[in-house]
Amino acid sequence: MTYRWIDSSDEVAGYVERVLAEPRYALDTEFHRERTYFP
Repeated sequence: MTYRWIDSSDEVAGYVERVLAEPRYALDTEFHRERTYFP
């Protein structure tokens, strides 16, 4: 398994485009809040 660190909106968009063509994919959405998450 290859892990990829994504830290920008452009990288998210590019990743989504790429994985939608795959039969299976995983996305770990666990994060550590540090002044970046506001519900």
